[in-house]
Formats: sequence, C-alpha cells, structure tokens
Amino acid sequence: MPRTIVNSQLAAGVQPRQHLLRGHRRTATKGCWMRKVAGLIALGLGAFLLVSALMLKVYAYPALAKVPLDQYSKSVSQGQNMEAFYVSDLATKSGLTLTSTRFVKADQAAEKKQGGNVAVWDSFVRSTDQNGTVLSAGLQRVAMDRTTGEAVQCCNTYNAASEDPADQQATAYKGLIFKMPFNAQKQTYQWWDNTLLKPVDAKFVRTQDLFGTNVYVYRMVIPATAYTQQDVPATLAGDPKATGNITVDRVYENTRTLWVEPNTGIVVKGEEVLNTRFQKDGADIVTLQKGTISYDDKTVKANAEDAGGKGSKLALVHSTLPLTFLILGVLLLLAGFLLVRGNTGRGRREAV
Repeated sequence: MPRTIVNSQLAAGVQPRQHLLRGHRRTATKGCWMRKVAGLIALGLGAFLLVSALMLKVYAYPALAKVPLDQYSKSVSQGQNMEAFYVSDLATKSGLTLTSTRFVKADQAAEKKQGGNVAVWDSFVRSTDQNGTVLSAGLQRVAMDRTTGEAVQCCNTYNAASEDPADQQATAYKGLIFKMPFNAQKQTYQWWDNTLLKPVDAKFVRTQDLFGTNVYVYRMVIPATAYTQQDVPATLAGDPKATGNITVDRVYENTRTLWVEPNTGIVVKGEEVLNTRFQKDGADIVTLQKGTISYDDKTVKANAEDAGGKGSKLALVHSTLPLTFLILGVLLLLAGFLLVRGNTGRGRREAV
C-alpha cells in the first residue's frame, strides 16, 4: 500500500480522537466550574445560617424576652366552701363562696423615667363573698427588671392591706413578684410573699398541660407562722362577758402553687390553700380565712392561650430556629468545603 494512503488514513483516525479529547476536557472544565460555584454558594449559605443563629440568640431573643411596658391584666380567683371572719359581726362564717379579683396596670410614666429598663406595676385586689360583701382588699406598687423579673428598688414601691392610700407602707420588694423569669428552669426560685413581706422558696414539682399549654408547676409550703401581733376585743377569746382588748398572734399558713408557662414566665394559674387565724398562748381562737382559692377556669383558659402563643414564638427564636440554622449551617459548610476541595484536586489531575 502506498505510504501516502497510509498517512492519510492515520490522519483521519487521529483527528476524531483529538476532537473527542478536547470535548471531554471542555465538559470536565465546565463540570469543575459548576462544582466550584455550588461549593462557594454552599459555603456562603452555611456562613449566613451560622451568623443568623448567633444573631437570634444574642440580639433577637433578648429584645423579645422582656416584661411589657403596657401591662394591663385582670385575674379572678374563686374558692368554694370557705371560712372567713366578718369584722362587722366579730364572727367567722363557713360555707362561703369567695371571689378575689386583681387588677394590674403599668405606670408608663414611671417606667419612662427609668429608661424603659424597669417595669412598674400598680396592683389592686379585692375579696368578696357571694353576696358582694367586701372582706378584704389591698394595694401594691412593685418595680421589676424587665429581663430577669427580679424586684428593683425604685419608684416608691409600697404595700397596703386596705383600699385606703393612707395605709400604704413603703416596701422593699425582693425576689420574683408577679411572674417567673423568661426561660424558667426546673429549679427553686425566690418568690415574694405579701403576707410575710419576704421571699420564700418556690420549688419545682412537675410539668402539666393546661388547655393545651405545657406548664411548670412550682409550690411554696409556708408552715404556720406568727408574723405579727394585734389587739382585738377580749370576747374573741371565748368569754362573751369579757371586756377590753387582748393581744393575740396573727398566724399565717399557706400552700401556694403556681402553674407557669416556662418560655414567658407567665403565671397561667395560681392556687392557695390558706389557714389564717388568731392565736392566744399558742391556741387557735378565731379563724380569719380558711380554704382553697384558685384562678377560675375563664382566667386560666385566657392565660393559657395568651402565654402559650407568646411562649411558642419565644421558643422559636430562642431554641428551634438557632438550632436548625446551626445544623444546616454546619452541613452546608462541610458540603461546600468538600465540593471546592474536590474540584481543586480534580483540576490538578486534569492539568497533568
């Protein structure tokens, strides 16, 4: 066979292979470029999600987890088959239905003076029987840190055991007063007792569901405590012929239970098992109030819906979103690193 024919056949066979090789290199180069772009995008998204997780924890959550400055609330408690002392009759009656209504309203002018970092609440409570007879009343003014819920010494805080402003006594509150901390834990907290005028241990006891809202239950057990003395008519000691006054001990005993939505620290339900009485020489002579009183169902349901909704939003910002962003961010960073690194190694091999 002539040499020219052989050369032409060889040339014809080489050219297609060169075209195929160049095409393969272009495809490989394009694939490497796409993997590099995908890797860089994954790295960018991963970094963005990690930063977002940090921002939610450090900035967004603290901004949301604050006691409101425009607080206004009403709670109603009721007790069945209770005993109570009627001052007008100097006698204790039983089989009563008692209703305690509390209003809480923020003093926004006082809060503004504190730079918006302190919540100042005025509270009024009144207890009546089934006939509307007023048995007791009280006024309170409290100030608390908007983030921790702890009492703050400012703003002319006071306490009064009647509706008369003249009875107001300056009070240095301590501990927690109307709510638990945000992100409440399963531990013991110091809760203000407005009878003893000092904080007592509120111990975590269990979790529970109230109208679809998960709550933490805390309990305070206050043993019989003589906390003040009082002059009363001598006839209260049992002798109807006695005259003048006698000095007696006023004794307070209470088991208080709070049902708290943990994300917000809002008290969804409160209950007290009370036994207050007069004692003379260690012996009970008059029952002042005895029985169990707790938030009525309407109040509990409204609180559960309100606290449950707010708690879900706080949990989303505090835990769910940051954790999700963290996991996705780490996975994207790993994927991006592998894509970029693999692309670099492949490019070097193809160059060789």
